[in-house]
Amino acid sequence: MTLPISILKTILNFKYMHVNKCEIIETKVQAYGELQNLKMLAVYARPFKRLQGLCPKCMKKCPQNGFKQKEESRWRAPNLNGMPVYVCYRPHRILCPEHGALNEYIPWADGTSRFTPEFNDEIAWMTCRMPKTDICLYHNINWRTVGNCFEAAHKRHEPDVSVRIHVNVVRICV
Repeated sequence: MTLPISILKTILNFKYMHVNKCEIIETKVQAYGELQNLKMLAVYARPFKRLQGLCPKCMKKCPQNGFKQKEESRWRAPNLNGMPVYVCYRPHRILCPEHGALNEYIPWADGTSRFTPEFNDEIAWMTCRMPKTDICLYHNINWRTVGNCFEAAHKRHEPDVSVRIHVNVVRICV
């Protein structure tokens, strides 16, 4: 029999992490000048042991140097049936001999962003098919965030645009 947390990891495509617990949290969000109650799913996770304490630049194992913050950081993951999902984790500080004091590598984060790659991909897909305003309403994010997510997804999938541009093209006839 499969555990519910395993099913959740499969559905949300969570890789490289152990899920410690999940809970539904009710928060107040201001939308359209009114305070509204919003339920969200908080997934408390940690990276696999082999991925803990890695330098984000050179990917080498480094000694840990305490925590950066007192609370956990949150990364936004794709919605689960319209409910926002956040991955919560308290990252360690590391001392890399080459790069100095940094936050450890977070495998589910999209670079230094507070979004997962899957969330950025979902926003990019939706941006190609619907207006920004609708995406902002559905995901409860700022319209500037939509553009940043789209740009992050584009940079990850196609980092060097010059590769696809044909340098030797003289004329295009239609």
